[in-house]
Amino acid sequence: MSIFTAKKEKEQAANNPLQDLNQTLADLQARQAEAQRLLAEAANELMHLLTAKRRIDQERPRLVQAKQSASYAAQEAEQALARAIGKPDESAYIEQLEKAEQTLSEATQALVACDTQFDRERTLGRVAQLRETIQSQEQLHRELTRSFEKAREERKSTALAGLYAAYARVYEMLEFGGPALSEMRNSEPEQYEQLFQDLAIDRWQMVEMLYQQFNLDLPDYRPELRMRQLAIRERLAQLGKK
Repeated sequence: MSIFTAKKEKEQAANNPLQDLNQTLADLQARQAEAQRLLAEAANELMHLLTAKRRIDQERPRLVQAKQSASYAAQEAEQALARAIGKPDESAYIEQLEKAEQTLSEATQALVACDTQFDRERTLGRVAQLRETIQSQEQLHRELTRSFEKAREERKSTALAGLYAAYARVYEMLEFGGPALSEMRNSEPEQYEQLFQDLAIDRWQMVEMLYQQFNLDLPDYRPELRMRQLAIRERLAQLGKK
């Protein structure tokens, strides 16, 4: 193969619109995956915050009620002690007041701990942010999905148009060059046979060239296609030397 032929092949590969479409699809898939990741993270955090908020919403009224009850009990114990001052059972009322004040202190601490651990204003703000993030990421994911499907359809149409255009060129070569190629059957029988081996494709060979075979170790593993590409390059190189 001459340097001019090699350069031409590189230029054709670089200008192949399918390469650009493949890259576009790869980029869209990456952006879809990123949007899906951000969406999942936001959804998980939102679920955690909503669960915590629900738990606090259920627990805090009980703590408030417990503090109020303890406060009333302490007031009643204080009033009872005031009435019992100077009486034989004064010490018993003192003990009751101490217990009531201890219960009130514990109830107050529990309520303070609940409010300290759960910043309601900050949580509600974060919940609003997460809802907005989820909405925007869902919209972005839908847009990326539509763009991906559009690019995939364009790639299919471009591939089909390119294949049919190539076969139109093949049939044009057969129309005008067929007689010359037919002469090879007698003058160059080996090359004549090689021509059929290189260009003839049955249904299953075409299928094997369309998509990657099952081989996880090699990317884009299509041996039938690679062998045929190599064979065509070799034939072109041989023709270039003549």
